[in-house]
Parts: sequence; C-alpha cells; structure tokens
Amino acid sequence: MAASSALSRRMSEFLGVALFAGALIWLRRNWPRRTLRPVYVAIGLGLVPLVLWLPAFSKQASSGGYRAYPDFALDSALESYAALFVRRDLALVPGLFVLALVLFGSLRLWRGSPTGRLCALSALLPVAATTVVWLAGPNVYVVKNLVGAAPFAAVALASALTALPRPIAVAATAAAAALVLALYADSRGRVVPDYDLVAAALVQQGWSEHDPILVFGDPYQFVHPLDWYLPGGRLEVARWSGRSCERVYVVSLGGRGRALLAGAPIHRVRRIAVGRVRYRHDIAGEARRGNGHLLATRAVPCARIG
Repeated sequence: MAASSALSRRMSEFLGVALFAGALIWLRRNWPRRTLRPVYVAIGLGLVPLVLWLPAFSKQASSGGYRAYPDFALDSALESYAALFVRRDLALVPGLFVLALVLFGSLRLWRGSPTGRLCALSALLPVAATTVVWLAGPNVYVVKNLVGAAPFAAVALASALTALPRPIAVAATAAAAALVLALYADSRGRVVPDYDLVAAALVQQGWSEHDPILVFGDPYQFVHPLDWYLPGGRLEVARWSGRSCERVYVVSLGGRGRALLAGAPIHRVRRIAVGRVRYRHDIAGEARRGNGHLLATRAVPCARIG
C-alpha cells in the first residue's frame, strides 16, 4: 500500500510546499522585518522532516509512478477550479467561467487587505505551480490532491460575486447554492467503488500480478485505489503488447463490460461485476469497442507500460 500510494502522497506534499511558498511571500510583504527572524527559525525547524524525507522523494520520483496519470492537457488545467467544486466532467466554457471568477475575486482580495492577499496566494499559487510542473514533464496533476486550494478559491468566488450589483449578486449566489445542492444529490446516486471488495473478488478468482485487468469505467478511478488492496506490484494504465496471457480479469462498472463477461463466473460488488475470461487475440478490439482500459503491473507479458 505504501508503494502504490506514494504518488498521491507526493502530490499532497507538493501542494503543501506551494502553500508554504505563498505564506513566505505574504510574510515578506506584510510583516516588519525585525519580527521575522523567530518566524524563520520556526519555519526552518519545521522543514527538518522534509529534508530527511528527500531520499524517499528521489526514490519515488525515479520510480516513475507519475506515468500512471494523464499527460498534460491545457483544457484540464484551465478547468481545475471547476473540477474542484464539481466532481464530474464539464465543458470548457463553464470551466473558463469559473477560472475567470476565481482570478477576478483573487485580484479583489489582493487589493483589499493583507489577509486577502494571503487568501489570493493560497487560491492561485498551488494550482499555478502544479500546472507548471505538469507542463515541464512529470504527470503529477490530479485535481483531488489540490483540494487544499479549494476553500481559498471559494472565498475568491464569493469576492467576485460581491462586486456585482446587489440584486444580481443575490440571484447568482442563490443559483450557485441550488447548483451545488443539485450536484450533491446527483453524486449520491453515482457508484463509488468498494475498492477493497473489488480487490478481494479479484484475488478470490485467482488474480496475481502476472494477470492483466480490463476496467470498464474511468481507469484513473481504479488504478491506485485498487492496487492498494492487491498483492504484488503497482498497477499502471497500460496498452496491449501483442503477446498473449493465460487469462484476463474484468472489472465492469455499471454493466459496460457485460458482453465480454457473458458466460463467465462473476462476483458482484454492488453494481460492479468482477469476472475472469480466457485471453484471446481479439480481446483488445472488444475492449476498445466497449471503452475498456487495461491495467497491469510490469510483470504482465501481454501488457506494455510507458
């Protein structure tokens, strides 16, 4: 579990570093210099555990676990704030609208007071810094790990709404509240996988780290949470290598892989069907037609990672 959750922890720690950098900028701009020395000493002592952790960071980075996440995509970066508040796919235009509101609200906060400047930095710097790192190469961008910036972005949104004339601001706030409640009600009906039970079903059917897993559903919803509970090496999103395997395990969310599982013994975990089928050379095409995604460890002969 420790190895497979390393990337998520690293991303969360990077968010902490970005927030820390924003706090330092704020201190330099707003505190008298004569009072900063004890603050810097306290900060230095707090960084000692980070220094001791650097060898582990180097090992995690060199292992390339970040390859399991998507490559840089500008539209995903621009939609980050919308994705923080709405956990579902949105069109680019609403995402840009939310981004514009956060930027405008942050500007108003920056101009308003020292506390406002700290809030603006905490809303913008983590997302901006993570986007720059993602653009530079490592695929470390996962919106859920930027949740630490969300409260400050919410304050920025509120600041943007207060700039509107009062009747419009009240109507916009009411509409936003109604939208949040509607999306919350909708999310209650969505399937959240019981990863431990899905992993247990795979192991019960004989899965080992030498076997591929076909996931019908969002692969990034499964890849790391699922392998926390599976024995052996870390799962990664893969593609077919052209070589054969003895068997393929199928995880079908909402019945999307029903055709492939026809006639196979199935374990059910709520609306998720877990089954095992024999490998055949046309399975890649069948999976592609059903929007299936391949997950595998580096020990799987019929899968290629990277």
